[in-house]
Amino acid sequence: MRATYKKQRFAAHSHDTYVVGLITAGALRFRCGRQLLTAPVGTLCIINPGEVQTGEAVSVEGWSYWTAYLPAKSFQPLLEEMPTARDLPFFSTRVTDDITARTAAENFFRAVTATSLPLAQSELSISFLTLLLERFHKNPSVSNCGVGEVPLIAVAKEYMAAHFSRSIGLAEVAAVAGVTSFHLTRLFKANTGLAMHAWLVQYRIERAREMLLRGVPPASVAADCGFSDQAHMARWLRRITGMTAKDVQSMSRTLNQ
Repeated sequence: MRATYKKQRFAAHSHDTYVVGLITAGALRFRCGRQLLTAPVGTLCIINPGEVQTGEAVSVEGWSYWTAYLPAKSFQPLLEEMPTARDLPFFSTRVTDDITARTAAENFFRAVTATSLPLAQSELSISFLTLLLERFHKNPSVSNCGVGEVPLIAVAKEYMAAHFSRSIGLAEVAAVAGVTSFHLTRLFKANTGLAMHAWLVQYRIERAREMLLRGVPPASVAADCGFSDQAHMARWLRRITGMTAKDVQSMSRTLNQ
């Protein structure tokens, strides 16, 4: 995704992918976990799956960036060739001004948008992912992709995911998990960094984005994903992704060309 924002403020959210962003203008301020970070123009941001993040402009000038959402499986073929890497990578670097990394990122983003050059796309993608692993993957034996998650939190997530299209009560989820509502609320926030309702809204937005990319009409998407109406979905889509339904469907048309 390539975007420019001035007044956008991203609500606390997380992704099930790695997020790599190259700041091309202005400066971004964001919170990742307990860190409050600033990413000026020319820097690269790296966030692991599941890490809670926010985002806003440092000044009235806003910021522009190229962002890639990289599935964990993107790294697996490379990790198989690295004898010291046992699990999915964990990147401890959040913001870097490494010139080599920036150049590799620029080449990567240009390549993936040049649909007529499939060979260059593949080669530059592999080069970029390899560089990320070699320079910023500091602990190859540790993964941040769900390792150590409390089992009852997984149960709560699975239940909410299975029933995301309807209204779900806290007591209902707590009963399925076999704990009190109070205990589940505290444990869920401590384990994920998000309140349960925030996690559910984010999950709904992820499903909504998938449907919009398939070309499903926004009104139908809102109804199927548990939002009260299209406007309700639009507000949350903007807060979490920075995009409108039209933006997402425009991306779909670009990807399918």
